[in-house]
Amino acid sequence: TGMLQALGYGILDRDGNQIPPGAQGLAQIASISSEHVLPELSECTFRIACDVNNPLCGPRGASAVYGPQKGADEAGKWNPKADPEFPGTGAAGGLGFAFLTFTSAVLESGIQIVLEETRLREYVKDADLVITGEGRLDGQTVMGKAPIGVAKIAKEYGKPVIAFSGCVTKDAIAC
Repeated sequence: TGMLQALGYGILDRDGNQIPPGAQGLAQIASISSEHVLPELSECTFRIACDVNNPLCGPRGASAVYGPQKGADEAGKWNPKADPEFPGTGAAGGLGFAFLTFTSAVLESGIQIVLEETRLREYVKDADLVITGEGRLDGQTVMGKAPIGVAKIAKEYGKPVIAFSGCVTKDAIAC
């Protein structure tokens, strides 16, 4: 909602006022207005880097997977033009969903953008060992996070990979 408000959208309560910032305002959303959207927005396109391919909704969606960890319940209303089950819409707390719904945007693998920009492939092909890491290695890591992107390139060149992590869960075996 903060991103949309910064672009000029009105995220409004029942009385037509902007909701307060932060999570507490989310329960007050009654409507969304495009009356004051920045006119330049229609001329913009966005390339959205997503580190996971979770959709926003559905059994593997960010709402179901991460929402309860943050105190969310199951209630919610969606813009009928939006597709909350599109891969990547759950990234960054639903920013992918907001960008697809309200702007001219495409969702791309965040790690693919980073790997292309850093030209990691060139370094991996000459390496003896590839080291990667993540704060928490778990079942979600295989959903498109950095260690998997790095490991896929290493696999192409037959290079061994070591991943360091602050936490490793049992479902990290999927990695």
